[in-house]
Amino acid sequence: MGYKALIIIPYADKDEAVMIRYERLNLAVKFLREGEEYVAKGDPVQASEKLYKAAEESVKAMSSRLGLRPYVEALSKGRWTVSLLEDAVRELSGKVDKAIRAYWDVAYRLYVDGFHEARLRISDVEVRLEEIRRLVELAESLIIKEEVKGRVKGLESTKSAN
Repeated sequence: MGYKALIIIPYADKDEAVMIRYERLNLAVKFLREGEEYVAKGDPVQASEKLYKAAEESVKAMSSRLGLRPYVEALSKGRWTVSLLEDAVRELSGKVDKAIRAYWDVAYRLYVDGFHEARLRISDVEVRLEEIRRLVELAESLIIKEEVKGRVKGLESTKSAN
């Protein structure tokens, strides 16, 4: 049990947007791990909060990577709102994977019923853990693979220019 992904942050990269994207992705992994730990401890309220936060950071990171309108609007407002997160999920579902909508719905249920209302049992949280894991993995895949692909293309164009 437990999520073991290692994320390498390109500290040599001077692009602040890339750095923030990787920080969000690292937060998503951190919250996922903490959520798993709270599930193992039998604490549904804390597990629900951490798993929701893992999902939220994943959505923000993917939105940043794709430069979606909700991301741009959140930057101009200086904060994310629930409606901007919902808009981001809708766009991500269309551009990345339709399952993102379902994963987000699971996360939001954890947030409202598991954290705020404390109505979910540990077994209710545990059965939803896999959806949050998949959402974090989608974010990793989108961000890391796309960043590496972009760097490789940059190297290839440099070689062909020589």
